[in-house]
Amino acid sequence: MRDLKHSILQSLENPAAEWLLQPLEPRTDRQNQALLMLKPECFQGSEATVSGVVEIVLHGLAKFGAQVSGALALEGPVLERLGTIDRHYRQASEFSRGASRLIGVEDLTRMKALWGMEGECPVLGGHEWMALNPDLTPEALDAAWFAKGPKKVRSGFYTVPFESQGRPCLLVNGFYPGQARHFTAPGRRVVLMLLHSDLPWRVLRREMLGDTYPEKALPGSIRRNLLERREALGVARVDITSNYVHLSAGPFEGAGELVNFFRGLEQASFHLEESRLAIFWREAGQDLSRLSELLDGEPWTPGGVPQDLFGATEELDARSAAFYVAQREGQGASR
Repeated sequence: MRDLKHSILQSLENPAAEWLLQPLEPRTDRQNQALLMLKPECFQGSEATVSGVVEIVLHGLAKFGAQVSGALALEGPVLERLGTIDRHYRQASEFSRGASRLIGVEDLTRMKALWGMEGECPVLGGHEWMALNPDLTPEALDAAWFAKGPKKVRSGFYTVPFESQGRPCLLVNGFYPGQARHFTAPGRRVVLMLLHSDLPWRVLRREMLGDTYPEKALPGSIRRNLLERREALGVARVDITSNYVHLSAGPFEGAGELVNFFRGLEQASFHLEESRLAIFWREAGQDLSRLSELLDGEPWTPGGVPQDLFGATEELDARSAAFYVAQREGQGASR
């Protein structure tokens, strides 16, 4: 881990669009495979701050025996050019960029009921609103959006009453232009790591990484340590909107994220057929093309009922998840 920390800090001194920190080794005998990402907030402080943050993260990985089997530093414009962040936050992005045409009668009725509104009211996604109001920055929209107290309609879909060009509207996912820019703006960077572990996903997520809300994270977890040491590190905040580290929530999400984030890069690549999930998927008697479709966003409808594939397989080990989904598909081998 010490060599990796040195490489990360060295990449900051000699910025490049892509910087290979450690060659990818996708093949492994370990059960689980995930993407771990150091978010842009990890690299927005002084040299001492960045060094301290990276040290806490890498110490947390070593403490739980997680194996880093490849790492790459990327500048924000690369993520923008490849569309990586929009794919990562697919549903939030789609509503931000096209709520006016995507929102149906049922959703519109629910949105109005949430806010006690009647009559006609145009619906705009965050990016649509920005196009009509170009004088406001994504950061300013983000602040105004959260000040209104957004309400959840359903997964990936939030709304507040707002104004556009002096007229009332219902704004959908007004946070997303700022969220996307946080990752993709010039001067922003992330570090991507291929992580291997035999620990259960529940342990990786809850005990190693810590809760999405750092104040709820277990003592000794990465996010809790960042929160408790924020003053010594010199960081302004550690909270739900700035929690520094992302980790895949389960094996299907992990395989999808690894393919998405390493797709199209010159310095490193990750192919689905190399993943641990693909190995178990084939053992379950399934075709790799079907796995690729599911990870690319093809709706999962076992028994004709739409379900959240990533949510249904969160915290399952790779083999268990592969056989579970295969059985639900109605074609898989039994365990």
